[in-house]
Amino acid sequence: PPGVPAAAVMEPVTRAVFLTALPDDGGVLAGAGVRAMTPLRVKVYALGLYGERRALVAACRPAVAAAAAAGGGGGGGGGVAAPITPAALLDTPAVWARLCAPRGSPSTLRLVVAREVTGDHMLHGFERALKPRLKAAAKKPHGYGDAKAGLAAFTKWWKTVGTLKVGTELTVTRDGAGRVTMAIKGEPLGTVESDALAWALWDMFLGAKGVSAEIRQGVAD
Repeated sequence: PPGVPAAAVMEPVTRAVFLTALPDDGGVLAGAGVRAMTPLRVKVYALGLYGERRALVAACRPAVAAAAAAGGGGGGGGGVAAPITPAALLDTPAVWARLCAPRGSPSTLRLVVAREVTGDHMLHGFERALKPRLKAAAKKPHGYGDAKAGLAAFTKWWKTVGTLKVGTELTVTRDGAGRVTMAIKGEPLGTVESDALAWALWDMFLGAKGVSAEIRQGVAD
């Protein structure tokens, strides 16, 4: 579309622009979608997932293996694996479990505000989605430990945020070693080490019961 850089894509609902790769080897775009709230489906922000290309490819391998098995290609019989479709990715839980795993490789969630909103309002939305996930994170099969420090830091960051104008960029990055950093307009708000928070934030958007089917679909596409 006019005004969109060649190395970028536009999220169609919010018209937010996402570079296909972040600067300084910050990862390649896996996909993007809209986060809408209330029964009226009010669009709040668009979100894009970035990660290392090799890690994104590796996350898809369970779906590739399932397609090969379905096509007879896994048993030496010369069968041809079915093509990997977005539906196949969505139907393979192991793909999303790999994408949500807090350790292994860096990953970034980039949010672009689509409706003027306060930091307190955003925090309220995140807390409702994160608190049950953070409780689950400490239990089996996850065992990511106590999440109190991670949630306290995340809450503190949001308390410093005033009104977010339309188009404001916010990133949440994890380094693959359990550390989570949040930034607005490229300015870091803080970093905390918390496997539980690193998993819960990604599961909020990419998990089977994530807050936006559109974001999962965008990543699968």
